[in-house]
Amino acid sequence: MLKLDSQEIIADADVEKLSRFFMEHKGHIYELIRERLKREPPTPYKYFISDHPSGQRRSQAFLKAFQEALNGKVDILFEDQRQIGYKRAVEGYELKDVFAYKMAFTEVMWFLINEYNAHQISGEDSITFDDMKVITHLIGYSNFLLSDSFLKTRDEIIHHRRNQLQELHRYAARAISIFQEEELRACANQGIFDIFALDGCFMVPYVRNDDKDGWREGKLIGVQPSAEFVGKIALKVIHSNTAMAIDVNGDTIPFNEDVKQDSFKVICIPIHTSNADVTGLFFVHDQGRIFNFHRFDRIYYISLPTSLGLSCQTRL
Repeated sequence: MLKLDSQEIIADADVEKLSRFFMEHKGHIYELIRERLKREPPTPYKYFISDHPSGQRRSQAFLKAFQEALNGKVDILFEDQRQIGYKRAVEGYELKDVFAYKMAFTEVMWFLINEYNAHQISGEDSITFDDMKVITHLIGYSNFLLSDSFLKTRDEIIHHRRNQLQELHRYAARAISIFQEEELRACANQGIFDIFALDGCFMVPYVRNDDKDGWREGKLIGVQPSAEFVGKIALKVIHSNTAMAIDVNGDTIPFNEDVKQDSFKVICIPIHTSNADVTGLFFVHDQGRIFNFHRFDRIYYISLPTSLGLSCQTRL
């Protein structure tokens, strides 16, 4: 990775003057960045960073890290940008939209510096070439770290998703050729572990499928989730005939590929026959631990009941 001596570059500048300038103008910098982003074509990230409370806090955190860098603590800024590159890649944002914020910040800085210098009578009070060299370095190297982290993380995600998709195809090919229910359940449980590194568990009723309350005594097959989770979610899935999940707060919520949350305690989906009857429930969990299930995971996972249902249809 590129190595630069930040302290050597900072040593040639009046960092006390730079830090004072930035502190005095930080609120104005924040507002001007928002104004510039709002003049550009909207994107989810621009909305997030400009208008969402979490995004606004993130913008303020970046400005605080930049202030720390001007005070000589450059590692705070650089580590912040490494982490945000990773985070934005995982969240699925476009790098160009993340950089739109950094470009707006750069433009605002040069605008305010020019305006500031125009009102200085003494050259000693102006922000000099050496001072601007520090700002250019901090912006440029932080951009490098952000993009390097983002691209490496995105490549890792692509590799991971490709492997997941290959495992899903192998699983589907196996599942459609299985005619014994016990083998199919074992295949599905193994598929969950191979594709998502999580545990799977079936629930089948002791009574007729159409007796919804009979699921209270259902039989669990596989690595079992806690009885608390099963009791809380199973009947809701049966009565609503839709997939549901228990989130990190313990709330039961509808589960689909567009759900806004990424962390869960357990997920439960109904398995249907060709007549849309529920023939079983399928749980995914991590033995009581909170686990992450991102959008692509949800898309893959929601496609599993199709293979299970098709296999069930061959026997019904």
